[in-house]
Amino acid sequence: DILRPYVLDDELADAMIRGAKEPAPSHQQTNPTPNTSVLRSHLRVKPNFTHSDFMQWFDKLCLTLLKESTRSVLRAVATPAAGLPIIARNLLNVSFAVCHRDLQYDNPEVACEMLDFLQDALQRDVPEDVLRPLLELSDYLERFSMVEERLDPSTNPSRLLRMVNPSHQAHLAEKCGLHTKALRLVECCDVSEAVSYRQLVRVNVHLGLPEAAEGIMRMVQKSDINDAEMYADLGLWTEALVRYEAQLKTCTEDTLPAVVVGMMTALDKKGDWQKMLQCVDKYWTDEYAHLKECISPMVTHGAWLMSKWDLLEEASSKIPDTVLSTSTTFYKAVLAIQRGNLPEAAGLVDQCRREIDAGMAASSYHAYSLHVTLQHLTEMEEMIEYKTTLCVKRRAKLRQLWGERQETMQLSTRHIQDTLTLRSLVIPKQDDLDQWVRFALTGHKLGQTDTAIQVLDSLRAEVEPNEKLKLATYEIQWDTDHQKRMALYKSLREIVDNMNPASSEQTYEECCLTLSTWGLHLERPLKEVLDPITRTTQAHGSYTSWNQWALLNLRIVFRGMVKEYEQFKYLEESIKGLKKCIELSTEDELLMQDAMRLLHLANEYLDIANTPMSVNTLLKETCMAIKPVLWSQLIPQVVTKLGSPKEELRELTVELCKSIARADPQVVLFHLLVEDCVGAKKVLHHIMKDNKSLVEEAMAVATELIRVTISWEEKWIGALAKMHALFSSNNATVEKVQGLLNPLYELLLKARTMKEHQFITNNLQKLKEAQEALVVWSSMAPFGNPSKVKQNYIELWRTLHESLATSLDLKEVSPKLAEARNLLVGMPGTGFNNKVMIRCFEHNIPIILSVQRPRKLSIIGTDGLSYRFLLKGNEDLRLDERIMQLLGMANTLLKKGSIYKVTDIIVYPVVPIAGDVGLIGWVDDAEDLERVITYARQDKQKDIEMQVVAKHFGVPKVDWDALSHEKSIEALRVIEASCAGDTLQLALWLRAATSEVWFERRTAFTQSVAVMSMLGFLIGLGDRHLGNILLHGPTGRVVHIDFGECFEAAMERKVFPECVPFRLTRQLRNAMGVGGAEGVFRRTAIGTLGTLRNFKQSILVTLESFVYDPLIQGKLQEDAKPQHIQNKAHRIIRRVQQKLEGSDSCHEEQIPIKYLCPPRAYPANVYNKKDSGKSYLQGLNSSTPQSADCSSFVSSVCEVHFPASVYTAAQRSEGLSLKNIYNRVSSVECKVMCMKGHQMAGVAGVPMCSYCGKGTAKHEGYLYCTVCDQYVCPSCVEETQTEYIFGDSLPTQGDDVVTQVDRLICEATSPQRLATLYKGWRPWL
Repeated sequence: DILRPYVLDDELADAMIRGAKEPAPSHQQTNPTPNTSVLRSHLRVKPNFTHSDFMQWFDKLCLTLLKESTRSVLRAVATPAAGLPIIARNLLNVSFAVCHRDLQYDNPEVACEMLDFLQDALQRDVPEDVLRPLLELSDYLERFSMVEERLDPSTNPSRLLRMVNPSHQAHLAEKCGLHTKALRLVECCDVSEAVSYRQLVRVNVHLGLPEAAEGIMRMVQKSDINDAEMYADLGLWTEALVRYEAQLKTCTEDTLPAVVVGMMTALDKKGDWQKMLQCVDKYWTDEYAHLKECISPMVTHGAWLMSKWDLLEEASSKIPDTVLSTSTTFYKAVLAIQRGNLPEAAGLVDQCRREIDAGMAASSYHAYSLHVTLQHLTEMEEMIEYKTTLCVKRRAKLRQLWGERQETMQLSTRHIQDTLTLRSLVIPKQDDLDQWVRFALTGHKLGQTDTAIQVLDSLRAEVEPNEKLKLATYEIQWDTDHQKRMALYKSLREIVDNMNPASSEQTYEECCLTLSTWGLHLERPLKEVLDPITRTTQAHGSYTSWNQWALLNLRIVFRGMVKEYEQFKYLEESIKGLKKCIELSTEDELLMQDAMRLLHLANEYLDIANTPMSVNTLLKETCMAIKPVLWSQLIPQVVTKLGSPKEELRELTVELCKSIARADPQVVLFHLLVEDCVGAKKVLHHIMKDNKSLVEEAMAVATELIRVTISWEEKWIGALAKMHALFSSNNATVEKVQGLLNPLYELLLKARTMKEHQFITNNLQKLKEAQEALVVWSSMAPFGNPSKVKQNYIELWRTLHESLATSLDLKEVSPKLAEARNLLVGMPGTGFNNKVMIRCFEHNIPIILSVQRPRKLSIIGTDGLSYRFLLKGNEDLRLDERIMQLLGMANTLLKKGSIYKVTDIIVYPVVPIAGDVGLIGWVDDAEDLERVITYARQDKQKDIEMQVVAKHFGVPKVDWDALSHEKSIEALRVIEASCAGDTLQLALWLRAATSEVWFERRTAFTQSVAVMSMLGFLIGLGDRHLGNILLHGPTGRVVHIDFGECFEAAMERKVFPECVPFRLTRQLRNAMGVGGAEGVFRRTAIGTLGTLRNFKQSILVTLESFVYDPLIQGKLQEDAKPQHIQNKAHRIIRRVQQKLEGSDSCHEEQIPIKYLCPPRAYPANVYNKKDSGKSYLQGLNSSTPQSADCSSFVSSVCEVHFPASVYTAAQRSEGLSLKNIYNRVSSVECKVMCMKGHQMAGVAGVPMCSYCGKGTAKHEGYLYCTVCDQYVCPSCVEETQTEYIFGDSLPTQGDDVVTQVDRLICEATSPQRLATLYKGWRPWL
């Protein structure tokens, strides 16, 4: 299957992967062998070949390889290829590989000559038209040899990898524009030298991937390389300029040209035009005439941007012909347009396009600069039309087109500035001020603040100052100079007071909103903060203004910024603002966020005793004003409120569901069937009035799918496993065993399908014998011997386990579904107004051989397509459904707000059809990373890491879970030093047909890993072992599955807690390229987390909509006390908010108790059984406290994070038990925050805890909140989710995005954290 993308048909693929010892099939025995003399004659290259000789020789070689092939399918193509050489060229890879493979066993000498020919050809000065296909052939044979070795390690693979120096091939590939091939080859070389680093950066820049070059830059900064050219190649223009200026003082006459060119290039790239003019005055003279040609491209570009037209004309004439993107002809066309000579400009544009065409043909399609130049040529033609036409509408259309085109450009300040400068030839900057200001702000966001300030300074000098220009200047100063913020606030307030709202509506609105935001940040009086938004809502009332108004009023209410009796006034204003937003918005994504806020407000305030009637009425009216199509995207949140104990909330959601059902009953039907409450039955009854057949069919489909989900064999196996656990723990009683088995015996009387009757026929005798033994045991209880019962049921378990099927026939397990045709029920998961209905179900149902044995179900739609689902039981999928909803919204936010281009997250439908049964959309062509890595390795390398560790420790086999923490860290370091860790990297390479496909997939892989890592960190997603991460073959993106352990549930495990924010192990990092996590991953992570921070309110509202759902709360905290469930939701929201603010980690290093004292035993050495009963605590053995008063601390303080100073003091005390640590910390001065953010203080002698209602004789560690009037005992610390932060570790301000991402990468790659994970997580991969 790996080879099939590279060959013509299946027959040829089978022939290529056939082993050497396997004889050819009989129908190919008559095929002629390759004529070696003919091949040798056409392989020779004469020394005096010209360009035309090389082309003729190459065409003859391609045709000869087809003719001499032993495969009939290739020989048949030789005849048409003789008249059309392009056919033979396109088949060169396959024909060469087939001939070489056949000769490798029949005539090895000629096979070696074929490879020697390729080596010789690549060493010669071959024309690019021939060199390019030869390099592609080399690329193909490299992959072919790897696959050949993997399929049959006993064969002798191609010598290609050892033939030609990869660095030489990389140089050749870069020379002829095969940048992806060059990148692959350079990465195969030793990149520890500056030359290799420069080549890597250069190739990545050519490929339009500056993020990867940034990763190389960070690697270089960590090394000792201190070369000006190195920094220039890496794009560090400031550092390069400093070094060039230092070299200028000591350079000789011979080295002066290189230093001046480097310095001028750095000034040009940096955009420092003042210094550029100074250099031009010094070096653009007759004294340095020999430098003019070298520095002419930079001087010309600077003269163009600074409107120095005479200098532009002189400098452009000196540009060498080899510089395509800044050719002399291009600047002549610019000068012609500036001087009004439009006919001459049109001719020059055509000439320039012809000159660039050759460069585009010889370059990779990733060469973005050439594409921008072509765009400039197109716009120059449009500018000529703009100047000549008198039609006002046509001019307006052209300006609109230019604006739209700029929105699609990459965020490169150089290219955007060139584009705007070009347009300024026909559009004065005064008339295009919005685009220039937007460009300056974009440059500021990209970290090029100096360029942004220069642009704004030039605008102030050229155009009349206005409010928009002042606002942009103030925003940059606000970010760069914190000392001036109050002065900037006052200046902006003065501007707003003097502005006329009617003169510039958009600018006035931007100024007012910015002023309000700054006032809130500076903690100005509430009236002063609200005043600017009140003005703009009254003046214009756009969606943005009303949305800001609503959010600000909500913030006032939820943060308790006013007294309680005043809160409802602000709440009512907030609801009015949301109602206005609904009336004004045209984007569904924005409306959905507003709808979620309204639903949350309804859940909080409807049916509350002190809520005014006006608020209740307004809230209901606003909710009903939203269109059903919007509510259809929030059906899970709406439907779960149907069972609310609040009557008004329940009636509101009933009406909302009815309105959705009137618009499209299909979209809400399955959700109503899952809910077992009065409200859901009301809505179903309403739907049945007009669609009775639809409801009946949906109920029948849901019932039958539940029947298909779990077979009787699996039910019995599960029950018998539970019974065995009871016996093993000595907790088995007759009542417990009968409670497990009696329902299954009763189920035998309800057999309906062929499969169920077959189960009874095959197992009836053993079931009777086991039941009789159970009856005998029960009759003799409590003195009976259950050994006979255990023996019979163990034998039954073995029989059932052996009879488990790997696939099901739908006719046997559900005849109703098998006979169903042309149903009225819509295809699950296809959305609102779905026109695709269920036509039928495919009869063959494969079973996935995992623990829960889910089914792969295929449903044929009325559109003729097959929709595949994973039918999963024994798991509530409602949380997965909400997480998919959150990921879908994240896709929308990233498209809308990210300044960096990121790949989409692959989302799939999740449709619950019962409490513990549901359908999950099948992701085609996806495979979990566990299988990808295992399949890419040979049998002897499947567990190579553990073999290396065992050899290091001198033991035959290593049990990872039994290793101590120190030994686990040591094992990880041994693996890193001894194992390559490139299996996933190799798998990505082998699965791609060409270098271009490999590059695109690897980039998508890296970006998708980064996006999902940030989202996973945000929602606390755990259990990220390799089986829960899929690799999507066609795109290279990763797909995450199984969201059961989210919101840091995996970190709170009592056994092997996960203390890494996301998975970023060595295999993943190496698959990202040489830069690892420092390049594309880091930049994408920064862009993703920055965007999520910008849309913090949208994220929090989405989470609130289902975190406070009782069904989801029960899943997040099973067996919790009812009074603590709400606190769990509060903690989740607060924790996510901290992550979005960068305050998720204390500055002082904290040592969590649960990591200091994990539940597994850590022996002192690797296999010392006598010490296995001791608890290992950070490298120190310490006995676990056994007293009763200490045992409670294990669960009560496991969330407390201690500073290192406290830990060290406790370590020096009489023992390192939990009790000693707790007593030590209890005496430390601390800052403790209650759930509402109030500071709590220590107290003694309280009567009882406000949460659990219990009191103790000693009240050590009790805390009291004076604002909330609540006491908290130590045993309720975890359940109330009170944050304990000791000493000065409370951060006063959150980390910025870059710092937070860097910290998270360090945590995810920390050996100390990875060493705590269990074996199945495979932290070494």
